[in-house]
Amino acid sequence: MSKIKAFFVNNKKNIIIGSKLLLIGALAGLALSFTNEITAPIIQRNLDKKTMELYESIYPEIARFEKLSGFTATSTVTDAVEVFDADGNSLGRIYHAQGRNSHGDMSIIVGIYNNRVVSVEFLTYNQTPGIGDLALSGAPSRYDNLQIGQVASVDPVAGATNSSNTIKELVTAIVNIHNALGGV
Repeated sequence: MSKIKAFFVNNKKNIIIGSKLLLIGALAGLALSFTNEITAPIIQRNLDKKTMELYESIYPEIARFEKLSGFTATSTVTDAVEVFDADGNSLGRIYHAQGRNSHGDMSIIVGIYNNRVVSVEFLTYNQTPGIGDLALSGAPSRYDNLQIGQVASVDPVAGATNSSNTIKELVTAIVNIHNALGGV
């Protein structure tokens, strides 16, 4: 008996189990791919809807928005738009930023008008439950109506220093982009 044939004869049970596991893995991979194909557009629609709701909470008079000319996305600041009312008047700008720390990730949307932070809102917030939640409820309002030059002076929320500092880093990155684009 050749060595190859002997190998298959002696390992028949293991080969059958391995083949079954390979088939199960392939079917599971196909199922996950199919599920992602179905859910990805739904997830994106929900994210777009939430984004628009946040835009409207920052600028209730919003009628339309346009991508900001001259903006180039970075790893932190991912989007910038100018917001207009129904008469075509600029209401201000909105920036998106995303960041990560040892407690998870977050993405924020920040409105700026007349070199003041209008509002900081969370698009996503995945920090350690119970600890990072303190920053979720306390940090954004610390920036409301703040001159953009004062962003560096915002103190972290006690008990949520890491999350608060990540928010501050994101707002600071937005302010830097805003200034580079000739802030409004």
